[in-house]
Amino acid sequence: LSTVSIITMRRGQGKNSVPSKMYGYMSAARPIIACVDKDSETANIIFQAKCGWVVEPEDPFALAEAILIALNKADELAVYGKNGRLYLERFNNAETVLNNYQSALSSLLSK
Repeated sequence: LSTVSIITMRRGQGKNSVPSKMYGYMSAARPIIACVDKDSETANIIFQAKCGWVVEPEDPFALAEAILIALNKADELAVYGKNGRLYLERFNNAETVLNNYQSALSSLLSK
């Protein structure tokens, strides 16, 4: 198994979407290094969950630096992994997702 999971996206992509593999990484309590725009939904979740690092997309030097930082902070890796798992359990469980979906549909139907 690897120490950290990596997500890469091109600059300007993914402003309103999240790669599905991120949820798999979080579910497996794996810390994440994401090469994504800092204003993307992926970055927002990583910041909220405190489950990894976000670096500028299409910057191999920033990615390499983040990997080195992660490898030198072994104690933080387990914490970041656990944070991601706990975030999913709290905000992406079936009941919460269904309630959010129902609220969104109700809002649309009331317009």
